Amino acid sequence: MISVFSTKKLSAAQKSTLLACNITLVEADLIQITYLQTAVNTVNPAVIFTSQHAVQALISQNLVDKLNGKVIFCVGEKTAEKLNHLGFNVANVSHSAAALVESLKLLSFQSFTFFCGKQRLDTIPEFLATQTENSNFYELYETTEFPLKVNRSFDALLFFSPSAVKSFLQYNPISTEVCVCIGETTAAALENRTDKIVLAKVPTIENTIYALLKYFKLAPSRAAKNQIHD
Repeated sequence: MISVFSTKKLSAAQKSTLLACNITLVEADLIQITYLQTAVNTVNPAVIFTSQHAVQALISQNLVDKLNGKVIFCVGEKTAEKLNHLGFNVANVSHSAAALVESLKLLSFQSFTFFCGKQRLDTIPEFLATQTENSNFYELYETTEFPLKVNRSFDALLFFSPSAVKSFLQYNPISTEVCVCIGETTAAALENRTDKIVLAKVPTIENTIYALLKYFKLAPSRAAKNQIHD
């Protein structure tokens, strides 16, 4: 029986997808997201999100109206879905921050507002510093690591963020496990640690689970496959 450790607690539907394939699952939240009280003043005509946590942070502070009339760009389908549910159209959805930057370079906007977390990659900030004028950013949430010693080996590890990789590696080595990652930035956090990396085609939890099943040549249920963008 295949054994899997997930660095994030999965939903009931996500777990059932694994259990239906006779996979043994152990899960733990190795990071925690805390929303910050942030004063949001000037918001430029074009807005960037790279995480649905930033969208949720605006919701928690009743600041969603700050997005009215703005052109929105984001990373990740789940982030776009959350914005769509709030009634906003998303002009561009990319699979990674690097891909989004390449798209933004082709546009005529001179100033952006980036809603982000305190821990973030430099990809978007470096673009804003070198390619645009009067851009700004707001830190809306922070990520806290909760490292855990895992006292057994697994066939596979599920990673959903670079912070979760860092948290896991504090107390645990990686030896023969295959590491299944939600996206390129998460996979990059495993650099020099392992070359057994499987990447989800689309950065969602469901597609990460599908990448795991595909690696082990297992078939998801029809209901589970409806959540997958292959």
